[in-house]
Amino acid sequence: MTSVQPEGLEKNPLVSVVLIAYKRPEYLKITITFILGQTLGDFELIVADNSNSPESARMCRAFDDPRIHYIGREPSLSMVSNARSGMKLAKGKYIANIHDDDVLDAHFLETLIHPMEQDEKVGLVFCDHRIIDADGVEDVAISDQNSKRYGRAGLAEGVLTHRADALFDQAIPTPSGRVFRAGSIDLDEVYERVGLAYDLWMSFLHCKSAFECYYIPTRLMSYRVHAGSATSFGSFKNGNCSPPRASRVVLM
Repeated sequence: MTSVQPEGLEKNPLVSVVLIAYKRPEYLKITITFILGQTLGDFELIVADNSNSPESARMCRAFDDPRIHYIGREPSLSMVSNARSGMKLAKGKYIANIHDDDVLDAHFLETLIHPMEQDEKVGLVFCDHRIIDADGVEDVAISDQNSKRYGRAGLAEGVLTHRADALFDQAIPTPSGRVFRAGSIDLDEVYERVGLAYDLWMSFLHCKSAFECYYIPTRLMSYRVHAGSATSFGSFKNGNCSPPRASRVVLM
């Protein structure tokens, strides 16, 4: 494992953004740019690169931002292990687990941590999101369809009163659409065997925890559908919103 250590971080950050990366440097650069453009600047950015790419390491250095901490995995880990180990490195009060092809709105962190800052009983905050193509263009009809199918279109802002319904509707989205309080779930319970559905398993852990889950209906994240993602835009347009493995794509 190789790493590029940040300098000048004298205190723990308010938020730890754990960015899961694997062989998509063209999208990784875009995702990092949008993260660094957040209105809330008190965060660390842990780039957990499961390909240990020299190109990605150079890119992180080129940003010249002391908040970035690049970790190159050698040998590569499973997606679950990479995500879990990255989150366990987090020093922040809150943790965001972002994938390298998704895009955050500028107010994402500021907006999602607010309910947790106001109420210590809130352990998870999640939002709605857009569906964009490989070039970053949104199909609004597909975004609307996605929100409706997964129960977010009619979900009011606030604390979830029926967690089981939200869990079975898969209303809690892809990791990139949520922020959680450090310690609100046991990361050691994100087991290897859950595989690519670790996002659903984390939703389950949050729903069974002693902490509240809070929903913000604004679309503050964009989920990118492209040739390298689990589901294509053609699947959306043909009305196939059932993910093949509980895939990130339509799950959220």
